[in-house]
This record gives sequence, structure tokens and C-alpha cells, in this order.
Amino acid sequence: MSRRSAAAGVVIVAWLAGLGVLVRQQYFRPQLEQLAEAALRVSPGAVYYAVMDGDKQVGFASSTLDTTAAGISLRDYFLRAPTAIDTTDRQLSVTTVGLTRALRLRAFRINSTTPGRLASLIGVVEGDTSIALSDSLRGAATPIHRVALDGPVLLPSLIPIAVALGESPKVGKRYALPVFDPAARAERTVAVEITAESSFVVNDTAVFDSTSARWRPAHPDTLKGWQVASEGPGGFSGWVDDQGRILTTSQAGLILRRLPFEVAFENWRLNTAPTAAPAAGPGRPPL
Repeated sequence: MSRRSAAAGVVIVAWLAGLGVLVRQQYFRPQLEQLAEAALRVSPGAVYYAVMDGDKQVGFASSTLDTTAAGISLRDYFLRAPTAIDTTDRQLSVTTVGLTRALRLRAFRINSTTPGRLASLIGVVEGDTSIALSDSLRGAATPIHRVALDGPVLLPSLIPIAVALGESPKVGKRYALPVFDPAARAERTVAVEITAESSFVVNDTAVFDSTSARWRPAHPDTLKGWQVASEGPGGFSGWVDDQGRILTTSQAGLILRRLPFEVAFENWRLNTAPTAAPAAGPGRPPL
């Protein structure tokens, strides 16, 4: 290969790299900037889920979103256990995400617990140019590791909110979102598409049935839902409502089904530990 050909190749590679950066700036970032206006429509609240393995409930999950003048916080709780009181094979994951009022990621913390193992991953965004990561296993912290960012990023758990609130959801609409994948410790572009639209009957409250000594759903409400599908790792796939709150999705081979708190948690507790004392339940906001 001649020097002229080699030089031409370098120029082409540099041009393609520059074009890639320009595309990200002009296409990906405006989608995130639109979220600043969409953030005004974020409603605080909590939703609850039964964690299902086929027809059997094997756990409980919740997602709590809070808003303040300073920012927005999202807390996702996921518990899988053979019974509500058995801790020998319990899998617990708690993810806390801190956002600005414009839905820009500020920090996150992921705590996961399995029998004999406690792990934690903390990420702090530094000016949209890097994210500082620190993790620990059984309390032994590792040095801070920084990952370069091309700009603002989302976490996988924020994709439903970005899709629902960024623009009016529509079947066939596609998104390309910059996402930081905590599992891979890397930023990637995730292709997301709205593949279907349907109506869901959702019950946000429950009443106690003295005959069966169990809670049952009450006051049904019909919500419109959209099926969101992500390509590749580090994304999200499932059904979401117009606020970006999950209606149903799968996680670790299990199905999360949205239900009132008492039906999702108290019935599971009563079914697996009928003699246990009443519990407030994880993830439920104080009354």
C-alpha cells in the first residue's frame, strides 16, 4: 500500500469518526433534551408487582418515583424468594437512581444480595463527560474507575420513561438512546421500537375478602399501554403506560405483573407464611 493510499485511509476513518460524533450530537442528544420539558409531566407515586414463575408467585417488586424541587429519584425493588420468610435462597436487588429535574442522570446505586454474597455498585456522573464507578463485595471496596461518556446517558430502567414522556408513543416509532449499561460498565446506543398498543385493566386498590382471608383487586381502571422492545443488551422490553410506568415485563426469566400492593405482597406473604405477623412490605411509601 502506498503512502498516499494509507493517508487517504486515515482521512476516511477520521471523517467517519467525526460524522459519527456529529450524528450523536444532532440525533441522539436532542431526544434527551426533549426530556427536560417532558420531566414536567412526571408524576410521583409507587407501583407494585407480583413476581411470577409461570403460574406461581415467587416474589414481589416495586417501583417508587419521587419528585422534589431539586430533582427526581427512582427506586426499584426486586425480591425473589421461595417463601416470604425463607432467606436461604433469597435474591434481592435494590436500584436507586438520582436525576435532575430535566431527567439528566446524576448518580445511581445498585445493591444486590444472594445467599452468601452482598454486592454494591455506585455510579456518579461527572459533568456528562465521565461516570465514576465504585463497587464492593462483602464490604471490600475497589478503587474508583472512570468511564468516558459522549454526553448525557440513561440507565436501562429509565428507557420506559424516556419513550413514554419524550414524545407521544406510536406503534412503529423507533428511538436510538444513549444508555449506560451497569452490567457491562459501558455506554452503548440502544435501539428501541414501539411494537404494539393495547388496553390494560389495572387495579390500584384492593379490599379484604373475609371469606377467603385474602385481598382482592378493586376499582378497575382501563389504561392504554405500549409494548417497548429493545435490541441487544442493556435495554428494556415490556409494556408501559403513558407515564412510562411498567405494566408487565420479564426479568431474569420471571414475569412482573402490576397489581395493588396488598394483592402483590400481602397475599404472597399470607400464602407462603400464613402465621407471620402483618408486615408493611418493602418499597411501600409511608402512609
